[in-house]
Amino acid sequence: MIQDNNLAMFEEISNPLDGVEEFLSGNDWIFNRTSTDELTVNVTGRAGTYRMAFIWQEEFSAMQFFCEYDLRIPKERQELTGQALRVINERIWLG
Repeated sequence: MIQDNNLAMFEEISNPLDGVEEFLSGNDWIFNRTSTDELTVNVTGRAGTYRMAFIWQEEFSAMQFFCEYDLRIPKERQELTGQALRVINERIWLG
């Protein structure tokens, strides 16, 4: 049997995007909190600009993370790259 004081601990769980927001602020990265459950950020790195999105889905206790960046693949490597991505996608839990 769970005691009442243990239940209170679980009731105070905050939105994990708050932690992501703290991390981004700590790095002086400008972000956009489009809703309580979605956050987007663009970060410039050595290889270009990374566009990232974090989406909290409370009903599944899951956070989705997307990262998009401009990757130039030489024409002679595009077919091989496509094959590699298909294999990777088949092995990912959510594909």
